[in-house]
Amino acid sequence: MKLLLPFFAFCLLFLSCEETHKPIKQWSVANEGVFSAQLSQNAENLLIGSYTHGASFWNTKKYQRLYNWNHAEGLFTPIFFSVLSKNGKIALTADERDFAVWNTLSGESIGFWSASDEIINIDIDKNGDLAAISTKNHKVTIVELQHGGIISQIVLPTNADKIQLTDSARFLLTTGSDLKLSVWDVLKKEVLYDIKLNQRAEYLKISEEYDLIFVQPYRKDASIYKLSTGEYISSINTKNKSVTHAEFTNEGKRLIFGTNTNSIELWQPLLSKKIKQWQLPKISKSQFSSDSILDIKAINKRYLVISTDGFLYLL
Repeated sequence: MKLLLPFFAFCLLFLSCEETHKPIKQWSVANEGVFSAQLSQNAENLLIGSYTHGASFWNTKKYQRLYNWNHAEGLFTPIFFSVLSKNGKIALTADERDFAVWNTLSGESIGFWSASDEIINIDIDKNGDLAAISTKNHKVTIVELQHGGIISQIVLPTNADKIQLTDSARFLLTTGSDLKLSVWDVLKKEVLYDIKLNQRAEYLKISEEYDLIFVQPYRKDASIYKLSTGEYISSINTKNKSVTHAEFTNEGKRLIFGTNTNSIELWQPLLSKKIKQWQLPKISKSQFSSDSILDIKAINKRYLVISTDGFLYLL
């Protein structure tokens, strides 16, 4: 008994014995896993790019597949990028070179275009009018999605590994091998400010609503900055982890993120304090050696999560 008391004291003091929670419920949406996925802002719909049957669009409340989408008739397309507009009306899917735009209300195709080079990353504005397409020729192209017209094209010194487009598509954030996070004025094609990183960025996310940037350099602590000014706010302990998705909630007072080991952590970002953590089970026949969190959305004081293992989880 004398040995146990110091052990419990150690747990309380250093938080080395944190309880790891399990999901409350799970549903399968892809038997062999997914390349890409995104939940709608209200978490009522889900867009996935599966390993075996292309893209599909789901109603999460009814657990019902609404549409199947592919880039060529009669063939299953490997969809590496799946993005939904914040208003939930437009879906964007992309393979290595081509991207397609879909109406989520009718399931109909709006347009299909090819990028100027292999696609690295994509993002979409709030209403699904414009998209940013990062390609391997050091370019980020702003495309009008109804007709495929080019609105702006920014040429960078390095490829833009990670990109984020603001809701209005007025500003673009990029990171690359130059170890900088750059904020661009899309129309002027000018850098407003740079943030120096100590490693290449592994993950980048903005919350325009709360004026926040979350960026994690490779296997290092993540940092939070003020979007409007680039001012440093706080750091989050993510050393030796790879963040694959992050969301700010509760007016920016909460941060929840997932990793490439299917673990999830909830933090108070302004205090750099962890509140809770979860570990998802290994229950699928996923094609990936290690599954990752692709999206998380808050619903009724809980969280809905989609993983590369092809399962939706309720936390």
